[in-house]
Amino acid sequence: MFGKSFDIFMHVCVKGIFVSPNVVSLLLGSLVDSHCADVIVDKYGELCSAMREQSFSVYEFVMNRFMNRGEVEMGFGFHKALIEGGFGLDIITCNKILKAIWMQNDIGVADDYFNMVLRTGPRHRLLLVALDKGIKLDVIGFSSAMDAYVKIGDLGRVIQIYKRMLNEGISPNVVSCSILIKGFCQNGRILEACGLFVQILKLGFEPSILTYSALIAGFFKSGNVRDGLYLYEDMIKKRCEPDTIVYSVLINGLCKQGLVGDALRFFFQAMNRGLSPNVFTLNTLLDSFCRLKCIVGVMKVYNLMGMLNIKADTVTYTILIKGAAQLGRVDEALLLFFQMLKKDIKPDSITYCTLIDGLCKLNKTSAGLCIFDFMCKNAVAPDIAIYNVLINMHSREGHSEAALELFVHVVERGPSV
Repeated sequence: MFGKSFDIFMHVCVKGIFVSPNVVSLLLGSLVDSHCADVIVDKYGELCSAMREQSFSVYEFVMNRFMNRGEVEMGFGFHKALIEGGFGLDIITCNKILKAIWMQNDIGVADDYFNMVLRTGPRHRLLLVALDKGIKLDVIGFSSAMDAYVKIGDLGRVIQIYKRMLNEGISPNVVSCSILIKGFCQNGRILEACGLFVQILKLGFEPSILTYSALIAGFFKSGNVRDGLYLYEDMIKKRCEPDTIVYSVLINGLCKQGLVGDALRFFFQAMNRGLSPNVFTLNTLLDSFCRLKCIVGVMKVYNLMGMLNIKADTVTYTILIKGAAQLGRVDEALLLFFQMLKKDIKPDSITYCTLIDGLCKLNKTSAGLCIFDFMCKNAVAPDIAIYNVLINMHSREGHSEAALELFVHVVERGPSV
């Protein structure tokens, strides 16, 4: 029955009768789910021709279907079959799939797909085919790959991909250079980041917001506030309008250096420019006011979140719980904890550790142990920080056997990290 449906579909396509993308999606989805991808390969050229006017990518749909079903090998086999069949694939489509996989944090799968597209993958090496039958990643694809590895902190892989791009004869652009600058800055290699910034200028590129924000963050991280602010002024002089990301970098960097007054100056400057702060920025200010034990500042920032319709997240509540515990307000800390549960905001191991540590330091040991039991029942694995808190608590109270038991547990099994 399904075979007849497909024959009718192909007959309609040959006759030039319009077929909606929804119908094609249903048909292709059924073929993939029925493990009949070979039928799609056989009729790939005709399917693409039929859907050209609708801008419907058969390749993109099928690959995404395979990836979403977790059938990675089947998807890679489909890709390989098309290349071997002489079909040239659109690099823009491949870049979109590559980016989608990386956004799902499937780094291993994305890495294999990236290598496969370049026809050099270790496990999915394609047969040697003529260059005109293959595809070649452009600077966008390489930039997407670099960005993914910057996000997980693998600078070595970022540099490797960048060098590979150069070896492929692809010239870097301001985006790829900015991503590499960000990687250098995150790893404290500020001199190399500055060198690359100078190279951008020599190539005649105009530094982007991404470039400036990455380098400013790098200067602040290295404790060089002066040069970070100088770079910000240079950005303004070149009429590169700062956005929420730049202001977040400035506020976060200044707060971490203890310059809360300067951070607030940029915060209000951003507000005056009509830029709404994000939860990351407000959490940074909250944390700074909590460290200063400035309740008025904490309340103003927290109330501002409500006024701007910015939802508090796990980090927000963790900061507030820590602040309440530091001030000895046990009831408030517990109230905040149960408030986040009520709002379906899931506490993480840091939240639990913060609350348990605060309760233990305020001699509320039984409450701390109850929270620990609650954490375990809710499948949040305790980490080394929580075990340290509990061991110290038992040691302070003279419960040496309990402390030793926990210590042996950590040594033998090891806590989740």
